[in-house]
Amino acid sequence: METEFVGEEKKTIQFVTIATFFIGMVLTLVTLLYIDFSLGIMGKKNLDAKSIVERWGSSVVRLVCDDGFGNSWSGSGTLWNINNNFIVTTNKHVADSQSCLIIVTPFKNGISDVKNSLIYRAKKDSFRTLDGDFDYLSLSLEERETDTPLSKLITLAHKINERCDNTLYSTGEKILILGYPAVGTLEGTALTVNEGIISGVEKGFSFDNNAPFTWYVTSAKIEEGNSGGTAVASDGCFIGIPTWSTIGALESQGRLLIYSGEASLIKSSLWLN
Repeated sequence: METEFVGEEKKTIQFVTIATFFIGMVLTLVTLLYIDFSLGIMGKKNLDAKSIVERWGSSVVRLVCDDGFGNSWSGSGTLWNINNNFIVTTNKHVADSQSCLIIVTPFKNGISDVKNSLIYRAKKDSFRTLDGDFDYLSLSLEERETDTPLSKLITLAHKINERCDNTLYSTGEKILILGYPAVGTLEGTALTVNEGIISGVEKGFSFDNNAPFTWYVTSAKIEEGNSGGTAVASDGCFIGIPTWSTIGALESQGRLLIYSGEASLIKSSLWLN
């Protein structure tokens, strides 16, 4: 009887040892996954403003449009490479004309290379908008001069497959606004960057079809000429289009037409061109 008891005791000890081993392995795996996830999140958040601007600077373009009656205006846009088709996203009120020039200025080492800017035309009948009163428009480019083929844009345009599809960002997220405001660098001919945070999230409805949409409210400055440009979060992801500002007694609050969440139609529309 004593021998049987000792044998059963050994089996119990072996079982406990094996169970403890597997539990330890599971806990170790969970810990490693958590650390990996945490480092990934931290890695995304560790991008500084300079790195973000270097990544996006050449993809932010200036649009100069006219109505054919001597009236002209300018704004900003984002240049995308979709399978070597070059698309610009902007606001509808910026490119509210079929006659627009798109000026692409290389940006490197913190400086806009204005002397080597490339000029293209907006391709007529390529203008795409969204149903409803979304202030959004995309257009395709065509060559204006033989010495500036579209192939020169391959290294400048942001590749669509490198975009981020994150959900809504939270209030307090740091952001950068990139564009060509008239009061900016070299009178709006060189890239200007403004920094701020998402001050709030504001929901609304389209007056045309009652479709829901969402704005980011931001403390970052949005001046005339910034409209249509590029808003980037601290992880380097494109989050929306600077669209308009509300001016108060002392400060202004800008609005960004968002890229993710309920404004995912913007993502879909990029593939329609």
